[in-house]
Amino acid sequence: MSIAQAFREAQKNIWAKRGLVGVLYITSIVVAAALTFPVRARLQILARKHLAADLIDGFYLNNFFDYWDRYGDSFKTLFAAALAFGLLYIVVNTFFTGGILGILAREKAFNLKTFLHESGTYFGRFFRLFLLAIGVLILLVILFQFAVAAPLASYAKGLEPDGANRTYIL
Repeated sequence: MSIAQAFREAQKNIWAKRGLVGVLYITSIVVAAALTFPVRARLQILARKHLAADLIDGFYLNNFFDYWDRYGDSFKTLFAAALAFGLLYIVVNTFFTGGILGILAREKAFNLKTFLHESGTYFGRFFRLFLLAIGVLILLVILFQFAVAAPLASYAKGLEPDGANRTYIL
């Protein structure tokens, strides 16, 4: 099978299972909207504050820290909501993974009832894999902290404030 033939075959499969793509797309749009609208509303309120002009005229890290000290509390709730929606999104996509593989493995046209049934059938297995992956990712973050972040932080202590900020950003 040539590359062009494989591409055409894949496009036929995608078109036959367009409902599957639609479910995933609609889920992503709903979660993105639930995250975007509150953040947008809060940023519009904060854009009217006098420190916002300092951030727009020229971005200086000191202005950002002043802004954050004064209005940072308003973002804590948004960050908590974003974390909750992010976790919910990951769990929903873990649920959908079983349905995706079930539909694709059986070469059937998309049917929402079959999709949800397959999703529920394989959710436990994929959720255990998800938990295992989270454990591995946590270990990698700890390794990164000790191997990269801690040495950079100790290096940054001896630098001027601008160099230290650049090192922390790095």
